[in-house]
Amino acid sequence: MAIWQHTIILVPSKNFDNNYIQFLRQKETGYLKETHFFWENFKLSKENIFEKIDLNISEFKSENDDYVFWKGNSENLQDNDCSINLSNDFINEIKIRFDLRDIKNIKKFVDLLLEIANENQLKFMNLKYQFFDARKDLLLEDIINSNGIKFLENPEKFLKSLS
Repeated sequence: MAIWQHTIILVPSKNFDNNYIQFLRQKETGYLKETHFFWENFKLSKENIFEKIDLNISEFKSENDDYVFWKGNSENLQDNDCSINLSNDFINEIKIRFDLRDIKNIKKFVDLLLEIANENQLKFMNLKYQFFDARKDLLLEDIINSNGIKFLENPEKFLKSLS
């Protein structure tokens, strides 16, 4: 993941509290915790979501029966990507990363994420495992507080803070 990208994982709001308990019980690993718990007993068809992603990330697409990946053009400040895991044509994980280097790109992906989430009763999770409702103010706050924005605002200060 590039430092100038912001990652949002979408999960269903339905039965969130019950599924959150299962999520918390996972052991820590070297990578992100699994989010498939949230998708149990929730059926979201891929067609509507795929169409929206195709319109917004169109440089490269790779797919097989249980996984689809889109990649944007990083040279045009559109280092956007999306990965969706599937089970029998139903979604069981959505992760979207978008480029923070261009304000038009940020606006496009804020709108896209809000549209997908609100149409399908989903909420957001960031890489710090903070969950929040699909509201523009909360999403913008998450972006503003991200390491990606801190890096872009002052790379030297950000890198010094890591040591």
